[in-house]
Amino acid sequence: MWSGEPERQMSRRTMVRRRPFPLTRRTFFALAGGAVLGACGGDPRSSATPPASSGLSTLPVTTRKVFYGAATPPDRLDSFEARLGSTLSCYRSFFEAGSEAELVTQAGNDIHAGRAPLVSIKPPGSWAATAANTSWLDALVEPLSRLPGPVFLIVHHEPEDDTATYGTPADYVAMQDAALARAAMAGNNIRVVPVLSSWSFNPSSSREPQEWNVERAAIYGLDLYNPWSPTNGKPWQPFSERLALAEHEAAGRPILVGEYGCRTDPAQPGRAAGWMQDAFDDAVHGNVVAMAYFNSNRNTRDGTWELDAETFPVFSQLLQSKDVAHIRTARHPPTPSSHRNSSGPAPSTRRTGNRPANSASNGT
Repeated sequence: MWSGEPERQMSRRTMVRRRPFPLTRRTFFALAGGAVLGACGGDPRSSATPPASSGLSTLPVTTRKVFYGAATPPDRLDSFEARLGSTLSCYRSFFEAGSEAELVTQAGNDIHAGRAPLVSIKPPGSWAATAANTSWLDALVEPLSRLPGPVFLIVHHEPEDDTATYGTPADYVAMQDAALARAAMAGNNIRVVPVLSSWSFNPSSSREPQEWNVERAAIYGLDLYNPWSPTNGKPWQPFSERLALAEHEAAGRPILVGEYGCRTDPAQPGRAAGWMQDAFDDAVHGNVVAMAYFNSNRNTRDGTWELDAETFPVFSQLLQSKDVAHIRTARHPPTPSSHRNSSGPAPSTRRTGNRPANSASNGT
């Protein structure tokens, strides 16, 4: 399934329960994920050694790096990377219940290609039933634990619109707690990340993200889109605005942006390119651990999110940034792509300083 959730006119409460101490991206890598998540290049700040049974090498950990990739239909992944001239740093993929074997295969293929897998699947039954009987979760995480690299596992992304079928926010939190526990028992390479809808972080909505906050999760996840299109009359919103709302809920935890996107404004050339650059800068200088652009026209309402002549070059250049993280495994250390442009990436045009406050899920 290749979709985000359309925004609905729905207020957020401002109170949020705080974690006892802030868990920064650096702390997460060093303490929670250092054994399986690494960043290539730069000076190592800390490292962790996994158990011998994990099949993983010791991975150096650096700060200020982000796994940078995309969600693109799997039948177009090879051609997309060929056009980029590089392998994605991470790849977002979607599966329905019953496709668990395909999910594991995709995660394995990603790792062997040098991509951090961001794999998403819905459970076969209600959230409460999945939490009460963990056999499905066990069957999902056990083969993932044998892979020679890290896996970001997302069980039922954007759950807020599915309460009629799957249950209450409390049921969702209970399922995520169960997934976290089963993944931790299976191995040290799986990071379960609950991912909420972009619309829930629109200040004009009546959604309350704290109801869905899985406080035991080491990473806080959301989708984050600029809702504007040439036809829908919605405001242009910078990545930083909704990211700030998510940071409030995350309470110091690293953030994973499961999907993000921005459409090109034909009346203002360069506007979308600037949004893409600013989003990356905000992620690098914030507490974002991974971000995946939703490069698809599937299940979109107000126009495609596909990278175009304006946004593709920016994405391609940013993928070559020294601030992009890469996985490393004992079996497959990262190597330059065979189809990488030998001339190398264009010089960085990274901007610094304050960004305008007026400048985000397939939901908008």
